[in-house]
Amino acid sequence: MSHHHPIFITQCRIYFLIVFFLFSYNAIAQDQARSFDLSNLEKTSELTIEQKKNLSPTSDEKPLLIDQRLVETSLQILDALKKYTIMFGNHVLYIILGVLLLLLFFCIRLLFWYRKTQSSLEEQFSESEKTIRPSLRDSSKSTFALLSGKGGTGKTTISATMSFLLANCGFKTLVVDVDLFTNGLTRLLSKHLPEDYSVSLMQVIQKKCDLEELVPVPIISEMTQNNLFFLPSIDSTRMSQPHELHLADINDVESFAKVLKDLLELQKEKGKFDYILLDTRGGTDLTNIGATLAAGAYLLVTEADKPSWDITEQVLATLSANHKKMNVPIQELGFIINKDMIDDDSMIQYLKERWEIPYMGKATFDAKVIESFQQSSVVIENEPYTDFVNAIVHIIHQQFQSSGWNNYHIAKLAQWTSPSLRKQFTSVLKNTLGL
Repeated sequence: MSHHHPIFITQCRIYFLIVFFLFSYNAIAQDQARSFDLSNLEKTSELTIEQKKNLSPTSDEKPLLIDQRLVETSLQILDALKKYTIMFGNHVLYIILGVLLLLLFFCIRLLFWYRKTQSSLEEQFSESEKTIRPSLRDSSKSTFALLSGKGGTGKTTISATMSFLLANCGFKTLVVDVDLFTNGLTRLLSKHLPEDYSVSLMQVIQKKCDLEELVPVPIISEMTQNNLFFLPSIDSTRMSQPHELHLADINDVESFAKVLKDLLELQKEKGKFDYILLDTRGGTDLTNIGATLAAGAYLLVTEADKPSWDITEQVLATLSANHKKMNVPIQELGFIINKDMIDDDSMIQYLKERWEIPYMGKATFDAKVIESFQQSSVVIENEPYTDFVNAIVHIIHQQFQSSGWNNYHIAKLAQWTSPSLRKQFTSVLKNTLGL
């Protein structure tokens, strides 16, 4: 059931009071106009008769042919013309005023809707500010894995979009494809990779090369501004040929997490990266859990369906068990609902209570994202102002801003919001960061 806003009801009451006042004023004005014209007619008639008497022929003058009935008839015609002219003029004026009032009424409603949209965005950011982790707010660097219970949730697209946005803001960003099975991110970014790159995460895991030999590939584009670097999961040869996955003697979560943690620490030291994102494989296998433990923090991606929630709960249970076993710190940043087609706040509350994880935001189902993915292209490169991109921008604002952000970073992030919300978004970000 829809509920009308009190301001809307007040506006309606004011509008109808104005209309009633105009009706009353119009009626009074018409009555006064008629009374005024009749009194003038009587005076004019008397004056005319008196003049006629004065104009009566004398003995020395020729008689004037004046017909009293003709004069009276002419005066009645003039009176009728005046009366209807005044009545017609009043109605035209009332119609014009009515149209203007209607336009004013709808302009007020449009302004109210616009201000409500702006304030809702500010409220969303203000509310999200409450869930920002102080540890992230106090540090300009962040390393986290994108985790999901199953494949197909869209975490690879989210990983790519986030890394592109952070790089565009001026932060040196590293994104790692830890999906050694399907290599989704490596395939998505394939057009940005050299044709003959030979070193990959797979070779490190299989101990075919040392950690020092793994050099991130720069993603060269106008948007990334030379700030984005990528560690592919497989080399260019394996991209075009069938291959089997052999993890050598790395056959448990702890071993995989140790190798990956050493790799991340080396890259942090050498590359001085502000942000490092790990795109994991969906499920409970050792690469998924090991990568999340190596990162020390995770952002959960799910869809709005029960199978996704059930398998996600299994992933969280497996992660918790290994976290306690290995005694390593782990931080849940929050969860994102992707491809959402159900606008239901109760679902969000249900998942918050079920998983005990903060809610970070949601992205609605967007066909443009799928079209870009099929073209091996990140959606923000083709369609920058989609609802999906706006949702990711809001999540970056909510979770990953820190004291290292300045006016330049804010302005760069704000440009990827829709033009109508850009000014408001910039203002909220500055207030949030205390700039």
